[in-house]
Amino acid sequence: MVSTGRFRHELYQRLATVEITVPPLRDRIDDLDELVRHFLSRLAHLYGRNFHDIPQVAMEQMRRHRWPNNVRELENILRDSVVQSKSESIELYPPSMSVEPNGPEQSAVDASKSVRLQDVVEQHVLQVLKDCGGNKLRAAEALGISRSTLYRILDTDVATK
Repeated sequence: MVSTGRFRHELYQRLATVEITVPPLRDRIDDLDELVRHFLSRLAHLYGRNFHDIPQVAMEQMRRHRWPNNVRELENILRDSVVQSKSESIELYPPSMSVEPNGPEQSAVDASKSVRLQDVVEQHVLQVLKDCGGNKLRAAEALGISRSTLYRILDTDVATK
């Protein structure tokens, strides 16, 4: 942004001297409850849903998860859960979220259940679009993508069908 003139070089130099280190979510799992409440409140408002709390079973599942993609992964899982929930009770999506293995049966991957990533993305985008009443701008915002990216995904979906 400095090179394009959209951010002042002097301000960048002053801010660059301050380094803020935030440990990954897996190292600060005590923050999970507050983060879940924050994202759940925001997402419920965004989608016009009414969620009071997340079930204890789901919270335990999230506490055991390794969070390889950090807070963004938490937000995405909660977004999927809010979008796909049919009631005021939330189930975690994906329900088979990876957790710390307690034995070999949990760490094994079932190849027979694998699907193409593109199919999962398209299905999710179509579900979010449906939940947003067909409003593409709102769906793009909910997905955290630009409207042009949403159109590209939808065009790919239509072209492959």
